[in-house]
Amino acid sequence: MAGDAVMPKANVASKAAPAIQASCTEERREEQASEEKSIISYTGSALEVPAGEALLATVSPEQLAGLASSTDPEEQLPARMLMEFVGDKDHSWENAQASLRNGATLKREIAEMEGVTYVTKKSIERYDQLGVLAPQALESKHPAAFALAIFMEAVIEAAKDKLDLRPPKLEKPPKLEKPPAWPLKIPVGDIPDALEDAVNWARTPLFVCNGKAQVVDTFFSYRVCSLIDAKWILHTVEIKKEQDVTEMRESLRKRLAAGLKFQQPIHIAMGNTAVMLRSKYCHDDFFPEGLFKQDQWFDKSVYSRVLRDSDLQDWPVCPGKRSYAFVTTDFDLEGAREFLPSVLPHFEDMAIIEIDPDTINA
Repeated sequence: MAGDAVMPKANVASKAAPAIQASCTEERREEQASEEKSIISYTGSALEVPAGEALLATVSPEQLAGLASSTDPEEQLPARMLMEFVGDKDHSWENAQASLRNGATLKREIAEMEGVTYVTKKSIERYDQLGVLAPQALESKHPAAFALAIFMEAVIEAAKDKLDLRPPKLEKPPKLEKPPAWPLKIPVGDIPDALEDAVNWARTPLFVCNGKAQVVDTFFSYRVCSLIDAKWILHTVEIKKEQDVTEMRESLRKRLAAGLKFQQPIHIAMGNTAVMLRSKYCHDDFFPEGLFKQDQWFDKSVYSRVLRDSDLQDWPVCPGKRSYAFVTTDFDLEGAREFLPSVLPHFEDMAIIEIDPDTINA
């Protein structure tokens, strides 16, 4: 009987072993995920893409599916951006929800994108149009939204480096170096260097495009600038009368605030017009004349006047001398000197850079 009494215990132990082993395995997975999260810390600066991928790997399909129930636009934004990343041009929350609910497939699609391999300049433009990621604001919210935001931030920042979309940094020139002898004439390929020289010497560049402004403006559109289009102003106020001057000033203010907020250069595209910016639209609280003179624009007492409390939400606004202004015109040098001094503030202080039209095939 003693032998018989031992057998049931052995059988119970044998049957329980797989369950215990499965429980231990699950606990170990949770421990590994916790360890990975603790190793990959986020301090407010963009991670490298592999670190972002590793953090995203700790998010389960169930957590992704849980995010699909969110009603918070901040939590929804990283998932909507993710649609662009995996090649889906439908950035709606409804479409993102459908993908999140099939989390395992979505994670496989993310892996197939191979980091920034397929991110293009147009992708960056579409990310900017969708909004601005704020990973730190999501840290105490849904964990899947937090991980997705960190991953997408890593992708966007790495892609900007890969695609050379960073605006030139303003660095103080060497003391013995002399500024260029403006006005000067350059081939179209020298635009980046000429721009950098001008902003390094705290001068507002004026690119005189000799009938080729469309080509030059297109070049700058790929460098992710905040655009002030004189033709749009003229069309909106004078022709279609969709806005009056006061309303247009507010529209211009918002463009400047966006440039400051997103650390973008501010491109004033005059085209073949001489819109009266100085006398009609400039205003210290909306579109200041100081915008056209760097040492004034970067004075906090000037740029801060165009900012409102709503502009400062969830973003530390500091221009960092990346939101410099520059101007393009379709006029030739003679036309620019004749028509622009009366419409552009501080024209006399600008670095005039003439583009050689023979170097442009378009």
